Amino acid sequence: MNTLSTTTKLLKMPLLTQTLNKGLKSLSIYSSLKCSTYGLLKVGPSPHGSCVSRGNMLPHLSCDHSHYEICVRHIHQLHTSCATPKVVEFLLADIGEGIQEVIVKEWFVAEGDKVAQFDNICEVQSDKASVTITSRYDGTVAKLHYQVDDTAYVGKPLIAIEVNKDGDSYVHGAELPDIVMSDACMSKTQTSPAAGMLLPTSLPVVHGKDRTEAIKGFQKAMVKSMTASLQIPHFGYCDEVDLTALVGLRLAMKQVAEQYGVRFSYMPLFVKAASIALTHFPVLNASVDKNCENITYKASHNIGIAMDTPNGLLVPNIKAVQGRTVLECAQELNRLQQLGAKGALGAADLTHGTFTLSNIGTVGGTYAKPVIPPTEVAIGAIGKIQVLPRFKDNISTGAVVAAHIMQVSWSADHRVVDGATMARFSNLWKSLLENPALMSLYMK
Repeated sequence: MNTLSTTTKLLKMPLLTQTLNKGLKSLSIYSSLKCSTYGLLKVGPSPHGSCVSRGNMLPHLSCDHSHYEICVRHIHQLHTSCATPKVVEFLLADIGEGIQEVIVKEWFVAEGDKVAQFDNICEVQSDKASVTITSRYDGTVAKLHYQVDDTAYVGKPLIAIEVNKDGDSYVHGAELPDIVMSDACMSKTQTSPAAGMLLPTSLPVVHGKDRTEAIKGFQKAMVKSMTASLQIPHFGYCDEVDLTALVGLRLAMKQVAEQYGVRFSYMPLFVKAASIALTHFPVLNASVDKNCENITYKASHNIGIAMDTPNGLLVPNIKAVQGRTVLECAQELNRLQQLGAKGALGAADLTHGTFTLSNIGTVGGTYAKPVIPPTEVAIGAIGKIQVLPRFKDNISTGAVVAAHIMQVSWSADHRVVDGATMARFSNLWKSLLENPALMSLYMK
C-alpha cells in the first residue's frame, strides 16, 4: 500500500497526526479498496459531522471536539470477484384492511423462471378483493412456497428468489469522485411493518393527484332532494313474492308485445299491480306539506320508475297508470327508457310523481332500504328474481319445488302511514302478482 504524503505544515497538531494514522489503518480493512495513490486534499473543520458518505466507505476521523474533513481521490484498480448467488425469501406483504391470510389463485411464474422488479408473481384472493403481487427483486425463482388454492399468510415467505450478491470489483484506471465524510449519510431507512415491502434500495413513492369538481346538474338536484328526504321518518317493511305463475304469463305477453314493437319486461306488471293496490290504500298515493300539517290525496297514479342513466339516477313517471292497460304501461316505459338513455328526459317526465318503484334487481341485490322522494309518502324497491326451493302448497305434503322468488322492500312516511297499512298494501300487491289472473278483475 502506498503511504500518505503531505506537508508538515498541515500536521501542526499531534492529535491530527494520530487521527490521520488511525484513519489510514481503518482504510485497510476495506479489502475492496486497494489504492495506488492517496492524496490529502483538505484538512480543516468539517461541517458534515461524524459519518461517511457514498455508502460509508470511510470512517469518520475526529480530533477531540474538532472535526476534520478528509477527501480521498485518485483511487485506482478496484478489485472485484465474480458475483455469487444469494437466495432471498420474498415475504407476503401486508395488503391492508386487517387481512392476515389470502388464497393463492394463480401463479404467473414457475421455478427456474427469470423475474425482474415489478413483474407479476401471482394473484391472491382475500375475503374483500383480488390482489396481484409483483416482484421486488431481479433474479431467478428458486422455490414457490404455495400451490394454487393454498392459504398464504401475511409476513410469511411466499416465494424464494435467487439474486446476485455482489463481491469485490476490479476496475482499471478508474478515477472516483471525492469521498467526503459527512453524518448526512448515517440516517437509517427502516421498513415497517416487518412484512412490508422490503426493497434493496429505496424507491420513490408516486401518488395520484386528487381531483375536485363542482356538483351540478342532475347530481345537484339529487343532493337537494335526498337531503330533504332524510327529514322524513322512514318506516320499512320487507316481504318475498313467488312469481312462478307470473313468469309464464309474462312470457306469453312478451310474444304479443313484440308484434307491436314493444319490449315487455316485468315492470309494467309491477306498476299495474301497484296502481290497483293504491286504489284500495289511497294514503300511499299522497303527499304532505313542508310542516306536515296537511295531506293531499292524489287522484292520478303517476308511478315513478327509478332509472340508472348516463346523467345519474333519474325517476321519470308513467302518468295516470290507473287508466292504462298493461301494454300501454309497457309502451310508455319504453319511451321513458329510450329518452333516459339519451339524456333527453324532459321536466314533464320527471315531475308530478305520486308513488315510486325502484327495480334494483336489474343491477343486483335482493333487499334494500329505499329513500322516499320528498313529494311522496311511499316507495318500493324490487330485488332480483331467483329460482329457490320452496314447499308446494303447504309443508305437510313435503313436496319441494323450484320457485321464482323476488324480494320487495317498502319505505313509508311514518308520520302519515302506519305499519299495518303498509303491510296490507304489500299483501294485496303480492297477491295480484302471485295470482295474475286476479288482476283482470280490477281492470277498467
